Amino acid sequence: MFLTGVQCGEDLAIGPEKTGKPLESVESSVRAILVKMDGSGGAVKVYGNRVRHVVAGEGLGSVIVVINPGETSRLHGNPLVRYFRRRSS
Repeated sequence: MFLTGVQCGEDLAIGPEKTGKPLESVESSVRAILVKMDGSGGAVKVYGNRVRHVVAGEGLGSVIVVINPGETSRLHGNPLVRYFRRRSS
């Protein structure tokens, strides 16, 4: 999971697996989301200059979605996710 730290330029820690709730806002401390593609149905949307949309429950494996500074994210449906958060100092 070091790749995510390199991509977003921050020291991150991955949290436990969780099932998202419909229209759940993702906290600003989350810098990336691991989305299980073969988990329960749902989606992750990242809002910024362009909207990125990852649909879960329709494939195999996992996808890491990086949330850049100034972007926000919201869960739709019940995707199975793990959050990468900034490490506490």
